Amino acid sequence: MKLIVTLFILLGCTAQNFTQWSTQLYLPSYNNVFKGVHNPAGNKYFAVGENGAVRKSNDLMNTWTELYTGTTFDLFSVAVYDTNNVIVAGDFGTLLRSTNSGANWTPINVGTTDIIRCIIYLNLNTIIAGGESGRVFRTSNGGANWGTEILAVTTGDIMDMRIYTVPNGFLCTSTGEVFKTTNSGVNWINAGAPAASSYNALEVIPAHILVCGGDGKIIRSTDLGANWVTLNTGVTSDLNSIISPGYIIAAADDGSIILSTNNGTNFTAVVPGGVNSPQYNCLAYGPNSNFLAFGERGNVMKSTNLGLNWSQVQGLAGTGRGIEEIYFPSPLTGYAVCGTEYILKTTSGGANWNTLVMANTHFMNSVCFVNTTTGFAGGNNGPINDGSAATIMKTTNGGLNWSLITIPGTVTITSISFYDVNTGWAMATTSVATEKLFKTTNSGSNWSEVYSFNQEIAEIKFVNQQTGWVLGESGTIGRTTNGGTTWQNAATLPGNLFGISFPSQQTGFVCGTAGKIYRTTNNGQNWSLLPSGTTNNLTDIHFSSEMSGMCVGESGTRLITSNGGNTWVLQQEPLNADINACFMPTTINGYAAGNIGYISNFGGIITGLNQSANEIPGNFMLYQNYPNPFNPTTEIVFEIPFSSHVNLNVYDVTGRVVKALVNETLASGKFNITFDASKLSSGIYFCVLQAGEFFQTNKMILIK
Repeated sequence: MKLIVTLFILLGCTAQNFTQWSTQLYLPSYNNVFKGVHNPAGNKYFAVGENGAVRKSNDLMNTWTELYTGTTFDLFSVAVYDTNNVIVAGDFGTLLRSTNSGANWTPINVGTTDIIRCIIYLNLNTIIAGGESGRVFRTSNGGANWGTEILAVTTGDIMDMRIYTVPNGFLCTSTGEVFKTTNSGVNWINAGAPAASSYNALEVIPAHILVCGGDGKIIRSTDLGANWVTLNTGVTSDLNSIISPGYIIAAADDGSIILSTNNGTNFTAVVPGGVNSPQYNCLAYGPNSNFLAFGERGNVMKSTNLGLNWSQVQGLAGTGRGIEEIYFPSPLTGYAVCGTEYILKTTSGGANWNTLVMANTHFMNSVCFVNTTTGFAGGNNGPINDGSAATIMKTTNGGLNWSLITIPGTVTITSISFYDVNTGWAMATTSVATEKLFKTTNSGSNWSEVYSFNQEIAEIKFVNQQTGWVLGESGTIGRTTNGGTTWQNAATLPGNLFGISFPSQQTGFVCGTAGKIYRTTNNGQNWSLLPSGTTNNLTDIHFSSEMSGMCVGESGTRLITSNGGNTWVLQQEPLNADINACFMPTTINGYAAGNIGYISNFGGIITGLNQSANEIPGNFMLYQNYPNPFNPTTEIVFEIPFSSHVNLNVYDVTGRVVKALVNETLASGKFNITFDASKLSSGIYFCVLQAGEFFQTNKMILIK
């Protein structure tokens, strides 16, 4: 009896703690990559890209880590002087310097709002940058003061710049010129290169100079720019980057990578381009004849045989527009739509994400799953809202296959909500500035219009077959109690509203502009403003229970509450990426998703818990573990007849918790989990299941 009392006390005192966030996906488009030329034996590489992304590799580009610069401006160039000294540059004259290998960054005022597309070190004090409209910026005192030269007879942006042997160097422009310096960048003269629509990148090595640009053009000089030869590449796509490690390798706008093994006489597309292929913006030398191509949507390709063959090492197709919505029907299985024809899926709580192809022309931006295998995605018929019919896709096998239905007279599906596998609703925009609500009662086989709204609706949410909510512009909250046939104005709150969550029929939350979060505890009769602690626009909100929830928004805003929204903890995203969606599959962990293919997780990944059957049990039940006795693992199975918060803990004979196996809200079902006691000593242990007011204890024997 003493043990049982102790267990009840411990269960009643369980505290909830939020742990740190971990980034699961972050896939910016890369613009430049660099290894320090003054430290050729070093392993450090730096890559930069959109949204202020800076990534660093310490192991010859095998793994990469994020560096936080404090800027969200796109970065186009990086230069590395030695192990510690790095500079990055980009939009609006952004130039940042680190003297400790990227751990900290200091902004440098160049005196311009130009886009800086290229930057180079001559030494620690002398730095040269190339900007818009042919402007070259140069400092000889480490950035304290800058001089400016405007190149003659050009209005083009400076796209790339190289000093190959001090004081000689070259640069190229977006209007198809090449300039040369013989005095370390103090002055530049036109090198007389053949005219081109643009020159985007150059390569300077002792033997020759290569410049690539618009319409597949590559030119070469073997006498320091005195004479030039145009190479026949056989491609018409713009070329963005070029290297010459003995062979000539160039990357094109259409996603192709071309290679010449005979000094430019012929070129072969070693990576074919295509309609949905990511564009590669920069090529990098690696160790032991390895080369990498960095491009859009976080894609990285690698070659280990001088460019003859390439394989993807990073990146997912279709994430370039950012994550629009994320949905977890179970703690381990989640789906995310990206505003493209691809959907991302995880069956490991986000430890790994895979790309599922939905259809070549259907772009999805909303998603809802009834269980781990049956779900719906909504969107339009192409990359833009061109008037084509809105599209709803359905899968019954976890996204392996999809069926399609279009809704004539509509443009795109903006929100989907399903109560069960048969009953669901979809909000669709039309070409005449109205929004129509459609309903299905046969699992999406047919959809019928049930209501028309004359204002923009951000989201719909149904809590049962009859009661549903909509919210949208001007703070409007609408409620239906007859399955969507008629709607009443439940409230008009200040600002626009973007996200809604109802963890129970009585308690709901909405969020919107200027950091506003509102709560109702009486089915929408009254709404109270909650103290969010931010003035940033909030785009989505989700509660896994009446107490545990999260809210996300622009500029990396992530808010967590464990007391029903009375107080919120701001856990800022260091990358400051705008966050579009969130989801809490359990009361102790959640996911945020947004721009640049970004997904992050807090509370850790819930592992090991599996739903072993789809039937709904009639009673709560904790089965005897098997095997028993065991060494060192045993299987624990339990059943819950309706959605409940479940605690499954293992105690020793003193009443001490030795393993917390489950602490989350679960839907009805039969579940199994493996208990690993390899770190425990032989003895008697107790497995205790608590679900609501239900308790059951089983004795387990560990024999080693």
